[in-house]
Amino acid sequence: MTDKTTQTPTPIFHSYDCWGKAQETDKPALGFGLDVAVPVTARASYGARAIQANGNQYNSYNDSLDFVPGRGGFCWLDGFKDDADYLKRLLNGGILADVQVAYARLRREGKLHSRQEGTVVLYDDDTVTVAGDTNASCGYVYIAAWLK
Repeated sequence: MTDKTTQTPTPIFHSYDCWGKAQETDKPALGFGLDVAVPVTARASYGARAIQANGNQYNSYNDSLDFVPGRGGFCWLDGFKDDADYLKRLLNGGILADVQVAYARLRREGKLHSRQEGTVVLYDDDTVTVAGDTNASCGYVYIAAWLK
């Protein structure tokens, strides 16, 4: 793919849609995830639609996120599939546990509402950022994680 205005190659991102079909796009495509939060400079990203569990809009004491199989996936810039694998290891190695803690805290503090849109940072370090937004969905949290 080539951008005709500058004649420079347009980046190609690889991912699989929710039915497992391979796709190529010119920006990160996360299916159910919060792909609008992912910068186009990210070499690898992950997105999911998680379910808000236990709490509700009035009682967020026990809030947690349920990550449902088939409602998440990875995306990577052409030539960076290994980075997607690395991101997966980082997420499973403790970052998603930290995301759960941050999610519950933000709900208790009233900074993340199931009936209001608003992207929040759930995790951020020198390597990875994780953002989330309910998109006023009344039960889902759309997640995006990416390598910096």
